[in-house]
Amino acid sequence: PTPQSLDNFCMTFNPTNDPAPATFCASSLENTAWYTFIVATPCGSPCEVVINVNNIVCSGGGAGFQMGLYSGTCGSLTSLGCQSGTGGSVIATLSSISAGDVITMGIDGNAGANCTYDITASNTSPLNLKEIHFSSAIKEKQVKLNILMEQTLQKEQDIYIEKSNNGVDYVLLHTLKTVIGRNDYIFYDKTPYSGDNFYRAYEFNEGQKVALAKTKVNFDKENQLSVYPNPITSSSVLKINNNSNWQNVSLSIYGATGETHLKKQLSLSNDVNVFENLFNNLKKGIYFIELINFDSNFRTYQSVIKQ
Repeated sequence: PTPQSLDNFCMTFNPTNDPAPATFCASSLENTAWYTFIVATPCGSPCEVVINVNNIVCSGGGAGFQMGLYSGTCGSLTSLGCQSGTGGSVIATLSSISAGDVITMGIDGNAGANCTYDITASNTSPLNLKEIHFSSAIKEKQVKLNILMEQTLQKEQDIYIEKSNNGVDYVLLHTLKTVIGRNDYIFYDKTPYSGDNFYRAYEFNEGQKVALAKTKVNFDKENQLSVYPNPITSSSVLKINNNSNWQNVSLSIYGATGETHLKKQLSLSNDVNVFENLFNNLKKGIYFIELINFDSNFRTYQSVIKQ
């Protein structure tokens, strides 16, 4: 299975297509982790995939898990069933499938529980990209888009970048041709929309369009958030360009599985604000920075890697 790059990945920018909690055997969804894989070609007859989720341990919250299985990718999911429990193991057998189908699985911690587990799936092939981090920021009347891959690719392939002004209707913006041995790419949208700009990255794997990551920026009122250097060290700083004259914002730093590492209020001046000593206690890994101004209902994200 291929972990998706953001907690709540399938529930981020298009709430009209969010999976219903009932498809998770849940009454509500808060902290969900998502995984995808492709049914192998050839698959055999009958075509069948067995998914094993083992060594499930949940703590905090409701101390349990809720799991949903779907065909398709984010924004176009069809429920294949769900299970819930407090730990142990889960076995799910999928039989109404075909070679090349994309299977998406979401795991939700009951009432905010944090869960660890191992996942294996028979008769499947991994996606080409295991982790991709997609971020955006305004720079000189353009939108700067950055793709950072956790792994270095061993073969060239295409990543397709689409843009939208409503998070639903997308058009192709750019085809990124990766280079063997390189994992960091930057390009620019020179003609962003006025207002919200949504971007998504995807690849084709065995003929199937597979979603990788999304990002969003508002071109009119964006308060620029940047972290440098990135990959981060203990000496990296967070910079906020306060173009909207906000007095304060809420800052959160989350781990790759949704756990909170830092949450605090930041007081802002009306110009450039630089904050130090935010990353000292982070271990090596992937983190997501969230910046919120509740008065204007504004939210932006930045993904970083601690080395």
